[in-house]
Order: sequence, then C-alpha cells, then structure tokens
Amino acid sequence: MWVLAAAPGAGSLANRCVYHRPCRSFFLPPIIFYAGLSVKKKHFFRNFFTIAGYGILGTYVCFALISLGLYLFLRSYLTFGVRGGAAAGLC
Repeated sequence: MWVLAAAPGAGSLANRCVYHRPCRSFFLPPIIFYAGLSVKKKHFFRNFFTIAGYGILGTYVCFALISLGLYLFLRSYLTFGVRGGAAAGLC
C-alpha cells in the first residue's frame, strides 16, 4: 500500500510517495511483542478460549479461501491432470 508523505517542496506526486512495508516489517513486531509480554497471566488465561477460537477460525477461513481460489483458478488444469494420470498406465 502506498502512503503519501507530507514533504514540503518535494516536487511531483511521484517523489512524495513512500512504500510503508519497511515500517510494517521493522516497527510493528516489537510493538506486538511488547503488548503480548505486558498482558497479565490472569487476563490471558481468562481470554484463552477467545484467543484460540480466533486463531482456529482464522486458519479455517484462510484455508477455505485459498482452497476455493486455487480450485476455481486451476480447475481446467486439474481436469487435464486427471485424464493424463488415468491414461498413463495404459502406455
């Protein structure tokens, strides 16, 4: 995702766009790590099933979306692969 940087006198719009991936890669993990370490054990274990439920549900949703996308995208290739595999033993 591109973000516009508010740089005075930067010239054209292309010179003011900054790609924010390095920010997300280097600054966000320590923030999340600190937030995880600062949680009290009592609060963590009180919400353990909610946290685990979100993890399991998110995993299933990602699996379903990726599987459906690959199936719809590669459906014709799978058909040719099945035909070729069935006829391979006859040659």
